[in-house]
Order: sequence, then C-alpha cells, then structure tokens
Amino acid sequence: MAFTQRGPGQGKVTFAEINAKEGIMKVNTGERDQSTGKTIYQVVDTIEGQINGFQIRDQPSNNPQYKDKTVATIYFADNTAVSFSLKSGGDATYFGARLVAKLLGSDLGRPLSITPGLTKAGEKIGDNLVKSDMAWVSVKQDGEPVAPNYGVDGNGAPMQGLPAAPFLKLANGGDSNQRDYSALNEWVNGATAYLQETVTQMREAAKQPDQHEAQAGTPEEDFIDPDEIARAAQQREAA
Repeated sequence: MAFTQRGPGQGKVTFAEINAKEGIMKVNTGERDQSTGKTIYQVVDTIEGQINGFQIRDQPSNNPQYKDKTVATIYFADNTAVSFSLKSGGDATYFGARLVAKLLGSDLGRPLSITPGLTKAGEKIGDNLVKSDMAWVSVKQDGEPVAPNYGVDGNGAPMQGLPAAPFLKLANGGDSNQRDYSALNEWVNGATAYLQETVTQMREAAKQPDQHEAQAGTPEEDFIDPDEIARAAQQREAA
C-alpha cells in the first residue's frame, strides 16, 4: 500500500498533501482534535504504488492575503492519493514542475514512490552550499532515482532543464521584481495534459479484457446462434 495511515470508510480515498515550503507530506487522518475542532494530520515519509489517475483542479482562495492555486493530484490503485501545488496566482511553480518532469521520466506502467524533503540553509549538496531552505521531491522506481524528462525544444532537441522565468524589465531597462512565467506555464500545461491523457489511456486499457482470453473462452464450436434458441423455443411451444 502507499502508506500505513488509512482514512475512515472502506473504499474512500485517503489523501496526502505535499507542503512545498516545508518539504513534508501529511495525511488527513479523518479525525479532529476535540479541543480545537481542527483536522488531525500525520506526517509520512513516502507514498508509493501504481498510478491510475492524474487530476488538475483550481482551488480559489477565500482569503485575499493568499493567491488562488492550481492543484495536481496523483491517484494510486490502492485508493490513496497525493496532491501538490502546480500553480500559484496563475503562474506555475518550479517545485510542481520538477515533480511533473520526474513523473514524465518514470515508467508510468510500473509502481513508483514519491518522497519530499527539505535541505536547510548552510547545508551542502555536493560541493555547493545551500543559501536558503530548499524543498525538493524524489521519485524512485526499483529503489533508484528517476531522472527528469523535460521534453524537447522547438527544434526537437532534448531540453536540459525547465524553461526559465526571467525578470520583467522596467522602463529604464533594469530588472523588476516580477518574473515572466509564460514559458514555464506553457511547459506545465503541455506536460500535465500529456500525463492526464497517458494515465487515462492506461486505466481504460486495464479495464478491457484480453482479446485472446475472451476468444479462448468462447471457441467457435461452442457458439450458439440466438436465432436457433428462438426457433427451439417456438418448437417446444408448438409441441
């Protein structure tokens, strides 16, 4: 199963959510704190299993201090799911885009695992010193990290990374404090549409019976024409 904590109600989906700021994944236990009435969550390390659904939905904010979000949800075959922020205020997030790229780099026909984490400021990644807290997410298959697939550029050459989001220019030619996410938005839209279509096709194909098995179960010599059944019934009535 994907993780050990299960929600109440047989057949219901147990949802986990990745916090891209803290690099943690938490599960809604379906219980509430008796003193505060707030939902109780449990932090889990990893979710794993066979993907059989990928959904995107807009999540408007009721608080003007927070931006509207677009959330992606990955569903697994054992009725567990994990969601993550794909866009904030209409613009794609690099955290979400990196996770999508790793899903594209995986074999969607086989089980995989997803593990978020956080590298603190001052820690090192190889020889590089991390200047600020950095959340990340790992996707693995057969215990090995999956390399991201960024697709190809306009010339058909493999892309080596996600599209950049350069700073918008001021009237004087200098950089503003706002970025242009249009290229990243386009990449995310295309990548997630491909993921949705691929996962849907896989799920529908899994529902179809194997044609060879179906034919083997009904050999030609065992086939009975419905017209023959009707004629036999009429003969019995006439007798």
